[in-house]
Amino acid sequence: MPLAHFRGKQVQRAECADDCLHCAINELIGERLEGGTVVDVTDLTAKITESLADLIIASVEERDRANLIAHTLQHLGAYLLLKSGAMQAEH
Repeated sequence: MPLAHFRGKQVQRAECADDCLHCAINELIGERLEGGTVVDVTDLTAKITESLADLIIASVEERDRANLIAHTLQHLGAYLLLKSGAMQAEH
């Protein structure tokens, strides 16, 4: 896997296509974090969470939202463990 630099650290990153939403979001976040100004990470994560809430409300029926939120939180936990090195990826 190629390495990327994020906040002065080398991190593994998956190969991304030019139109990869994940990569575009990470690039935007990286620009904010490396822009030379102090960034309130708590505020930044709150804004990202607000955007996620907007997406869920706009695209998912109310009766299905709780399941999607649970699924999203499961992925968040798994990605935190995986990307921190606390868990190995299953092949």
